[in-house]
Amino acid sequence: MGEKILSICIPSLFPRKKQLNRLLLDLEKQIKINNLEEMVEILVCVDNGEITLGEKSNKLVNKATGNYITGIGDDDIVKPTYVKDIYDIAKNKKYDQITFIKECVEGKKIIPMEFSKKYKNYIIFLPFNIEIHSLKFLSNKSDKLIIYRNKRMLFENNVVVGLVFIIFKKFIKKIACYSWPTMVVKKDIVDKVKFTDLKSGQDMEWAINLSKKKLIKKEYNINKPLYIYNFNMKKSSRFNNNSIITDINHTIKPIDKKIIKFI
Repeated sequence: MGEKILSICIPSLFPRKKQLNRLLLDLEKQIKINNLEEMVEILVCVDNGEITLGEKSNKLVNKATGNYITGIGDDDIVKPTYVKDIYDIAKNKKYDQITFIKECVEGKKIIPMEFSKKYKNYIIFLPFNIEIHSLKFLSNKSDKLIIYRNKRMLFENNVVVGLVFIIFKKFIKKIACYSWPTMVVKKDIVDKVKFTDLKSGQDMEWAINLSKKKLIKKEYNINKPLYIYNFNMKKSSRFNNNSIITDINHTIKPIDKKIIKFI
């Protein structure tokens, strides 16, 4: 067996077994169709919420053997060419980070999320060349919010910026950030930025900490959507581990344990 190129890490919860199984079967199919069984591994960490999402993520990274690490939410969806598109770039081992467009679906609205080292903060792009820069996770009370227009700072007042966000929320053009746990980053870089034990917002904090360390020197952007994040504040385990979708229309099927490993 040769070295692994890509480790796909998936934290989950036992009550979400239908969502998880659906995702695993999809990834397994993509790996087999492209004959990548020896090149790509899938690692899964499941519990009943005893440990935080951040702790699960650290466990998965520690067990990963691939040159590159990426993460997927168990209730998210990947496009049919997700594995092949990432592998085709990762196999060359030239880049510190490989990014792609992530579609955030909220109701009928699709908001593209773009990731690159050129974005130092979490940025929300609004009409009229307005940008909201968040230095921390938006739901965090200690967050610092700044509003720009035409690249010039207008306000640094959280209340004022919050009102602008509420007014223009339905018209968000795109969201951008330096990186994200669902992007593809070299393992030796991921090893240097640990996830914290926050119950929510650890993904944002991880991305900001990665940005502060300036570890991404060379990156490649796969300029097309490869990932769909279905945002639902009430049901998402990212915000509340007790609010879990259990009525998904999916029949659980066996998985290939040579490709998929539970830790």
